Amino acid sequence: MATLRTREATQAQGENETSVEEELDEVTARALTLLRNQQPQLFDPRGRLRRGALRQFLLARAGGKQELTREEIDALSAAAAPGDGRR
Repeated sequence: MATLRTREATQAQGENETSVEEELDEVTARALTLLRNQQPQLFDPRGRLRRGALRQFLLARAGGKQELTREEIDALSAAAAPGDGRR
């Protein structure tokens, strides 16, 4: 009986991890699509994210700061929300 419960718990945990991974993949894909549409210069001709360009873009948006508080990150996120006209 204990083995059955352990097996069921392990299976449930595996299903939860898969669900979380799928959701993370979906959110990542949406974020990349949004970024690609709003900031196409951050991607190379093959569609790959240019990390150096992204770093420079983020530094510019953060006013050159390399460390941000949670509040500063939230403010930058809110300012970059879709529909705000910033590009």
